[in-house]
Amino acid sequence: MSLTLYYHPLSSYCHKVLIALYETSAEFTPHLIDLGKDSDRALLASHWALCKFPVLVDSDSNSSLPESTTIIEYLALKYPAAAHLIPAQPERALEVRLWDRVFDNYVHTPMQQIVTDRIMQTHADLAPQRAMLRTAYRIIDSQVRSKAWAADENFSLADCA
Repeated sequence: MSLTLYYHPLSSYCHKVLIALYETSAEFTPHLIDLGKDSDRALLASHWALCKFPVLVDSDSNSSLPESTTIIEYLALKYPAAAHLIPAQPERALEVRLWDRVFDNYVHTPMQQIVTDRIMQTHADLAPQRAMLRTAYRIIDSQVRSKAWAADENFSLADCA
């Protein structure tokens, strides 16, 4: 198999990539990374110096692709017949990318900060992250209330207000 996904199951960013991999029916080998192990950290860092997951390694093209959105774009290019992850129409693709950023910046990031705080038991003040999540969920709820998906055919930026 040419694709290997370096991931951790508690990372919501990894789940984004897993969904894309399953949607495209791309064959891949999952490789669980335990950041508590020096050998796993070194392996991940050998593919992405920032030592963050997910990272998709394509041995056929000798490439390492970090960051969930970049990986999804790569899968959309490499496996276009299996599933359309990014719409072909530029306006629709823009909508999908907008909601990708909304989910990453205003849901995934604060949620991961809360999870990390809980795991590390640092007891940080996470009021700003919780407030961000409440606001993001309000926006998302408004967007999907009458739609099948966040970026469906009836998308309008006016809905984001």
